[in-house]
Amino acid sequence: PLRASPDGKVWVTYDSDGAWLSLDGSPTKQVWSGRVDGLIWAPDGSSFLFISGSILYRASAPDYQPVAMVNLPHYSWWKLNWVMP
Repeated sequence: PLRASPDGKVWVTYDSDGAWLSLDGSPTKQVWSGRVDGLIWAPDGSSFLFISGSILYRASAPDYQPVAMVNLPHYSWWKLNWVMP
């Protein structure tokens, strides 16, 4: 799947082999080399979250290097969504 940031300047494509990012039309770079099960952009476009296996990661601008946030031991194909007040 291909996901665009809210402002459309950053694109991420992902599959079972990893995640690749393109910033403002630049050549793509791989930012993750493991399986990606789901990905969602933050509403402000400053980062994206993704699940790989049972771990939730966050990748933030400007380098978008993934950081593990939490292990989801009972993860079962959750759908990532933002809840806004």
